[in-house]
Amino acid sequence: MISTISKILLTVFLIFGCGKKHDYLRPGSTATIAVHFKDLNGVSKSIACSYSVPAQYTPAQKWPLIVALHGYGGHAAEFHDLWKTITDSLGFVLVTPQGENQTKEGFGWAWGSNAEQSLQICIDIVRKAAHIDPARIYIAGFSAGGALSYAMALKYPRIFKGIAALGAPFEKNFVTENTKQLQALGAFQNLRVYIGHGTLESNFVSDAQLAANTFQGLGAFVKFVPYEGIGHTLPEPMENEFEKILEFFDSKD
Repeated sequence: MISTISKILLTVFLIFGCGKKHDYLRPGSTATIAVHFKDLNGVSKSIACSYSVPAQYTPAQKWPLIVALHGYGGHAAEFHDLWKTITDSLGFVLVTPQGENQTKEGFGWAWGSNAEQSLQICIDIVRKAAHIDPARIYIAGFSAGGALSYAMALKYPRIFKGIAALGAPFEKNFVTENTKQLQALGAFQNLRVYIGHGTLESNFVSDAQLAANTFQGLGAFVKFVPYEGIGHTLPEPMENEFEKILEFFDSKD
């Protein structure tokens, strides 16, 4: 986890943004870049980060941002491709960071101890390049990416206005003393939470229901969607589920 100072910088950055001047982005464009940083021990790290803007993009207006986090063994570019059709259609800027560690099995990537820091950098890059609406920043993830989405939402409910956790584990230690302090300030009352979970997963009842109860107890608006008859995957076609999530985020209900 990042240091307290880094957390403060992340919060300040996301609240106040990167200034009013934005680099030119061609409408409909997609980029995958290498992001370099040093971890808390001073070791150089590098992750991939893919982002895109919809075909109707113009810097003259503010756009919603969805941060989509792949699961264990995933890739930023592949997860980006899964989301892009829907984000283009609904007018969202999309960013998909990649985990910093290769999996022990030798395929794909996993989230590590610098996940929060790498997310900060990727969001920083996108907010410098595109005109993002700070009131419409959302985060969604599958499996391990969903667990990271839970953790980020519990720490930064004033930054992420909506969260979707799909087939994701939930742990009691996600709720910290800081979470309780934020609850006392009413920070979760405007947070929209979408939980999707396969009914054939072994942790369906324990994790999904615990997450739903936790966020409801904090004051968030929660939608719990059981994926009937499937295990650790998403219902097909996936694009339909992503569309429901983005519409839920922007709904006034």
